Order: sequence, then C-alpha cells, then structure tokens
Amino acid sequence: MTETAPGPEILPRVKSQKAERLVSLDVFRGLVIVAMLIVNNLYASPAGYFWKHAEWVDPWPAQAFSQWWHAVSTHALTWTAAFTEFPLWKQCTLADYVMPWFMLIIGLAIPYSAASMNARGLPRRAIWKRLIKRTIVLIVLGWILCYFRDQFTDWLYGPKATFHISLGMDVLQLLGVGYFVARIFYELPGAPRLLIALALFIWHWAFLRFWPQGAMPAGTFMESAGHQYTAAQYAYDHWPIFRSLTLIPNHLTLNCIGLLSVPPAAATMLLGTLAGDCLRRADVSDHDKASRLFWSGALAAAVGLAWSFDFPFNKPRWTPCYLLWTTGVGLVVIAFLYWLIDIRKIRRLTYPFIVFGTNALAVYWLSIMGKVLLLNTPRVHFRGGTSERLVDYLVAALKHAFGFRFGGWAFTLLFITFWWFVLDFMHRRKLFWKL
Repeated sequence: MTETAPGPEILPRVKSQKAERLVSLDVFRGLVIVAMLIVNNLYASPAGYFWKHAEWVDPWPAQAFSQWWHAVSTHALTWTAAFTEFPLWKQCTLADYVMPWFMLIIGLAIPYSAASMNARGLPRRAIWKRLIKRTIVLIVLGWILCYFRDQFTDWLYGPKATFHISLGMDVLQLLGVGYFVARIFYELPGAPRLLIALALFIWHWAFLRFWPQGAMPAGTFMESAGHQYTAAQYAYDHWPIFRSLTLIPNHLTLNCIGLLSVPPAAATMLLGTLAGDCLRRADVSDHDKASRLFWSGALAAAVGLAWSFDFPFNKPRWTPCYLLWTTGVGLVVIAFLYWLIDIRKIRRLTYPFIVFGTNALAVYWLSIMGKVLLLNTPRVHFRGGTSERLVDYLVAALKHAFGFRFGGWAFTLLFITFWWFVLDFMHRRKLFWKL
C-alpha cells in the first residue's frame, strides 16, 4: 500500500510526473544559508541592529510606533533617520528571519518529498520508517553539534575531568521534531491543515498570554536581570516534565526544555506545505501561482503585524505574530523569486546561491562543526602564559590590517567564501547530503 495523497481534492490537480526542479526554491534556500552564515559569524563592531537578533522588544509595538510617528511629525528625525529608525526594522531584523524561513522551507519541501515517495511506490510502512529515521538523524546531529559547540571545549580545557553530555533542544532538534509533527498532519487535506496551523498558533499565543506565572502576573513578557519572564520560562522552571533526567549518573542527562517551541514551529511548516501544494498544482498557471503566493504572504504578514500590537515579536519564545510575519515575508520573497527565475527564466547570478541551497544541511552542520573544531577549540599561546581562541586571534589580526570595522567583515566574508568553495566542490561532484 502506497502513501496516500495529501487530500482527495488535491489529487487530480497535482502533477503526477516528475516536475522540473524549481530553481527559485534552491536560490531562496541559498539566500537563507548566506544570511545564517553572516549572522553566526559576525565580528564587525559596531555592526548595526540589522545583523543581530532583536530578541526582546522594548517598548512594545504600539508605543514604539507612536514614539516614531511623533518624532517624524515633529521633524525630530530626518527622512533618512525616519526610515532607518522605523520600529519594524528593529523588531524583526535579518537575523530574525533565518530560523523561521528554515521552517518554511522544510514545509515547502514536504509535498515534493511525499510525491517522490509515492512515485517510487514505497510501501506505507517504509515511508514512515524513513520519516522517523530523518527525525532521529536530525536530533542526533543536533545533539552532536551542541556537545562540541557548548560542552567539548569546557571539558577539554576546564578543571573538570569527568566526561559529561547534556542532551536538549536546539535548532536541529526543533526542526526534526517540528518536521515530524508537520508531516503527520500533512496526511490531511489543505483546509484542515490550515485550521490546525492556526489552532497551534492561537494555543501558543493563549499560553504565553494567559497562563499563570506564579508570583508574576499572567502575560508578563519581558527580560530583566538575565531572567525571561514568560509562561514558557515558568513552565521550564517548575513543571516536572521539564526536569533534567539522568540517563547515566555523572555522564549523561536529558532535558526537554524547548519542546514548547514545537507547536509554533510545526504550524509554520504546515503553512509551508500549503505553499508547496500550490506550487505543485497542474491546473493553475505559473503566474497565478506566483500571485497566490504573493497575496497569501501579504495577508499572513499583515495579520502577524496587527497581532504584534497585542503581543510583540519575539524569537526566544516564537510568538505567533512573529512567525506569521516572517512566514508572510518569506512567501512574498519566494513569489518574487519564482516569477523572476522560474517564469521569466532570469537566472544570472543564481549559481552561487544554488550551490548553498542544494546542500543546506551540509553547510549548516559542517560550517558550525568546522568552526568549533578548527577555530574555536585551538588556542594561541603567548609569552606570559595568556592564550586566546584561534578565531579571536585571526579576527584581531584582520582588524589590525583592515581597521576595526572592516576587519570583522573581512573575516565573515572569508569564512563564507571558504565554505562556498567547499560546497561548490561537492555540487560539481553531485555530493548532496540528504536524509
């Protein structure tokens, strides 16, 4: 028995033959990878708010827009400053788009993956075994990455000799679990999937907005003295399910902190599956597909922006308004790239991004592991007994050579260039890291 189509009303409308690969999606994925590499390897100082996570928004949007408009109307800001100081740019920066767009891309890929498995006639049991395998591999890769990034250096150079691993939730783990949840719901037709995505967003908003927080008033949402006052943080601190579980005494622990981010992540991916279904339809013209993606994205962004006046954009807690806004903007960008690259066939300068986009998992995992093991872990020792990480030594040398600001950017560009050549080598030899 083969896997069923996502819904009976979609079955006659989806292309049954193998469709031409959408270059625009590879380019979009490549753009997200480049943004990720910039954000994760930013050493320019000062770099400006555009390149850093907005994190905790203060003041909240209503007050921020009111203050901005007052400054504009009283001519306290020049027109240039009025644009650069526009509250929305500071409440959702380039860095804040990266992770939600990764989730959107995963959702977009689900219809293509499901159709490919159907075309090959894989038994239903084999399909779900493969999906479970993908989820487990993503989680394990995330655990390996987190250990070397967060724990290995302390164990290597620290005073403690006991080997200890703490397993928890991070980027790849969240993507893996969120993907599995979204893939389960993909078995439903499009309309129920949309309703489930909205229900997950509303549940997450209601939890953050109204769930009791102990001594703090419900709906408290701020960061103070290093503590995040949210219902999620209260749950992580007090609910028994989020207590660390000792698997091997003194050596291995497991915690589930971060699981509350799965519902909004899965909701974002479900919206991506709807966009993927739209792109695969055979009874809709390419221009209509681009138009539908554009207007759906504009609607999602508008709803997200309006919702933020009740509860602000926030990446650490994945507020639904933030994910709706970033998803909407992502769909608008995809619609434009689809029109430009796949409809108009304007493909100049797309190859550098295709190289990154067709091997996204490889460049994500390898770039972080490579930096940790080759740049963060090695130490440069000086006379007098002091030492510093190799990456800090190289950045300091570049800043000395090119200036304080441009030296930091020089390192970022060199890092990205190095990994582009690595990925280009893999691309030319058709070495693609797929799960």
